[in-house]
Amino acid sequence: ALLLLSICFQMTFSWDNRVNQFALLAYATALVAGLPRSKLSSSDYASGKEILHVHVGKTAGASVEAFLVANRIGHTQVHVGSGAARVHRLLKWHKHVLVALRDPADRVVSAFNWRHTQGGGNVNRPRRTRAFENELYKCFPTVTSFAMSFVNGTGRCNDLAEESVEPTSASSYVHIGMGYRHYFGARVLALLERRVRSGEAKLYAVPTGPAILSKVLSMCARIGIPLRAPSLKHVNANYLRHAEIVESAEAMRALRQRLGFEYEVLDKLHTLAIESGPA
Repeated sequence: ALLLLSICFQMTFSWDNRVNQFALLAYATALVAGLPRSKLSSSDYASGKEILHVHVGKTAGASVEAFLVANRIGHTQVHVGSGAARVHRLLKWHKHVLVALRDPADRVVSAFNWRHTQGGGNVNRPRRTRAFENELYKCFPTVTSFAMSFVNGTGRCNDLAEESVEPTSASSYVHIGMGYRHYFGARVLALLERRVRSGEAKLYAVPTGPAILSKVLSMCARIGIPLRAPSLKHVNANYLRHAEIVESAEAMRALRQRLGFEYEVLDKLHTLAIESGPA
């Protein structure tokens, strides 16, 4: 421990402000104490706030994250990866929890389009998901055909569709299955509810859509965070399949029914949130 602190003190820094120097000292001290390093960014100490941003894919989370960074608002982002396990681990270190809410079926449609091998927005797919996604999109060239599989799908293609929406399956790495249940499993919801009910934490659930900026600004006002750039830009929206929708009402109903577990989590988040709105 002493060796680690000594190394940190002897390093040559390019930083020239006391906030960043204090942040590094706190970071080194926290490593010794065993605190999570993700809690200790210089912006945390610049703002004196602790926000856990649970970034659920395709809910305007990247836009919210860009807003937090632009305004130097201290926060920890959880996105993809271990999901619920990491959220559960970090909850006790944060007084404020922020998550953007979107209708789960609309989120899955957007995630399907985003990861599409032809015209999608995310072309840097990891090797562990490449084979699964190539097979999935060979089965379903459009999001309508994907949604229809929950109406009358059979065989291998239907199995792929079912697996892709399961938050606990290996294929959840493709983003489609990384919805609300991926981050807010039963243990996380139970811990979050305890902390909210006891007053130890506050949940801000902001709706994706036109009202998202006003809700994020309201959160900042409640916490008392001064803003440098009070605007929010929509990012990750400029790709070929961005506007593709499910063209069958029957298929969309079937998709919503299949995602019933997601709507249950969404309802719980609405219930616990100090700031919320229709997803």
